[in-house]
Amino acid sequence: MRNYGATSRIAAKDLGGRLLIALAGYIGCLCNNARYASEKSIGNSWSAFAVLVQVLNFGSNWWMRLGNDPKDPYRCTRNAAYYNSTGVRCGSKIRRHWIIPGLIRLNGVIGFNPANPTRALSKTFICDITHCFGGNRLLFRARAAQGSVPDSYLVILRSDEHGRIDVSSSVCKSVFSRIIAATQLREQQETMLLMNPGDWCQTTGGFWQLHAASGNGERAKLMRIDESSSTTIGM
Repeated sequence: MRNYGATSRIAAKDLGGRLLIALAGYIGCLCNNARYASEKSIGNSWSAFAVLVQVLNFGSNWWMRLGNDPKDPYRCTRNAAYYNSTGVRCGSKIRRHWIIPGLIRLNGVIGFNPANPTRALSKTFICDITHCFGGNRLLFRARAAQGSVPDSYLVILRSDEHGRIDVSSSVCKSVFSRIIAATQLREQQETMLLMNPGDWCQTTGGFWQLHAASGNGERAKLMRIDESSSTTIGM
């Protein structure tokens, strides 16, 4: 007599084995997809485009990161990284108090001298613009060739010079002006922007427009366009 109970148990065991194999394959597929999505996300977060940037001024906040090798004689110079961002004075210190997080990074290999950062003013650099770790990043990769025409200018707005800018407003600046970082503490404010010639921004101090350098040796400047007076950035 045929034992249908035993046959059913065998069939159920075989089906269970096939289900476990299928489930394992499905989980493996999910893991691969998740890993791919993660790699893709990380890649997108570091996606960058190059731009020629001329420095009109730096933000108030500086810090540095030494090279990894303690025995490296260039650990504090060419193999170091220097960071700059917006900041406001809080007692005896400069604090970030970011309302828009961001920074610029200058590697020592580009010849940047932290003891005299003003030497980099009015110089043009090849830069990468990225967004990662929750903030904007502007990486200075190399000095541009002599005579290179910059695409954008690094501009700093300070509340005591230009008034405060409402960074939450869609009409606080021209479309192609990009805010890299912004700091605010009560009435103090400092904002770092990339601006193209002709770009403008609006603050409590008026309308400001970036004018590119002229052929007679005059430097690029941010001018208040509702008055004849002007403020030159990076003097």
